[in-house]
Amino acid sequence: MSDKMNTPGYRIRELWVFVSIDADGDEGMCAFMSETGWMPMIAADMKRVDSLRPIAQAICNESGSTVEVRHLTQIETVETISPRKEKVN
Repeated sequence: MSDKMNTPGYRIRELWVFVSIDADGDEGMCAFMSETGWMPMIAADMKRVDSLRPIAQAICNESGSTVEVRHLTQIETVETISPRKEKVN
């Protein structure tokens, strides 16, 4: 995480996603298995993008697919989910 993300009031205004493209042109978001489960390869700053590049290269080497890093700058909130007072089972 970059230092600016620890600044009070920080807002995510852009995202980078790692997209795998197979030989047929089908696309999917890249992910890797972490200690806590599957982690999607998405970043909110260049420091995180840089840290994910070696994993993307390993995905390419193992799968034979290519990976594109896509920069998304149009952020739209489509839903806000807030805490509930009652417990949800």
